[in-house]
Amino acid sequence: MMRPLWEKISAKVDAMSMRERTLIFAAFAVLVLSLINMLLLQPLSARQKALHNQMLQQQQKMSEVHSQIAAVVLENSPDSNSPQRNQLKQIRQEIAKARPF
Repeated sequence: MMRPLWEKISAKVDAMSMRERTLIFAAFAVLVLSLINMLLLQPLSARQKALHNQMLQQQQKMSEVHSQIAAVVLENSPDSNSPQRNQLKQIRQEIAKARPF
């Protein structure tokens, strides 16, 4: 079934000039490359773009979480001028004075 069709196409191509064969080959190559691009590369490119956007969103969320952590750490860190720190400083000075050297 395919053999007669193939022979018919082969005979038509053999009857063509080199210029016509080149043009047909170029058109066929463009068609194949376009199909590869449409069926394989564009979906991969879209997936890559979606993953890139997702990564950027996650990086932004991580940055926000780091900022929140820094704020909590700063909020819970002892203030250098807090009353407890001043009292601790005075007690250490008194201990240092009371120790015989």
